[in-house]
Amino acid sequence: MILSMTGYGKSEVQWEDKNIRIEIRSLNSKTADINLRIPSYLRELESELRKRITQLLFRGKIDVSIYVEYNGGNAPTIINSGVVSSYMKQLEAIAEASESERMAMALRLPDTLNSSPEELGEAEKKRVIDTLNQTLETLIGFRKDEGEVLEQDFLLRLDLLEQQLSKIKVLEPERKERVQTKIANAMAELRLCRFESIRARTDLLFGKVRHYRGAGKTSKPPILFPRCVKKRISKWKKTGFYHSGDWA
Repeated sequence: MILSMTGYGKSEVQWEDKNIRIEIRSLNSKTADINLRIPSYLRELESELRKRITQLLFRGKIDVSIYVEYNGGNAPTIINSGVVSSYMKQLEAIAEASESERMAMALRLPDTLNSSPEELGEAEKKRVIDTLNQTLETLIGFRKDEGEVLEQDFLLRLDLLEQQLSKIKVLEPERKERVQTKIANAMAELRLCRFESIRARTDLLFGKVRHYRGAGKTSKPPILFPRCVKKRISKWKKTGFYHSGDWA
């Protein structure tokens, strides 16, 4: 089975007062080039996330984005109402402005927001890993669907190639006779000509013989690729692609 290197996966889950969304995009690359964008409080999971992505996708230019949206009242950033009120009173004494305008100016001033560090619990870790696995499965399914189309296209072209090679075999006897005649003429020339060394005579003769032997190489159909597509063969990597068994 062929797996396309282009893929996309997306999963979304609700966890307590948070909405966790993971998106993964992949393109072709010889190695695993992972670009990971996650919230700061999930940084302790980075090595585990990268390891899991590499295990399942093996290689490719992979962009991973994890978004966390807060739906409830436990947001990590809290407005410092006392500081905001003080700013608004000072602004009222300085210049005439509506309350909404003073509020907007006050919120842009220092110390109006308090950010408390968020702790990552074991239950949330498990939920993030499970959501990542679900997203990777979606992406792999995308790769398989595209790979099936590529596989059919490759096999069709190989069938056409074999058909053309069968036509070459029909012409092979005539070609063989023509090449043998050329070699015989070349050997006759060797008897008439003088060479400074035996090496020059040998190069001339075997140069034509190699030309004759090279014809046999094109008559052999390219059977390695179809075998690797239909079976789990480790020689698959010789074709420049990867068998599905190598992605686990």
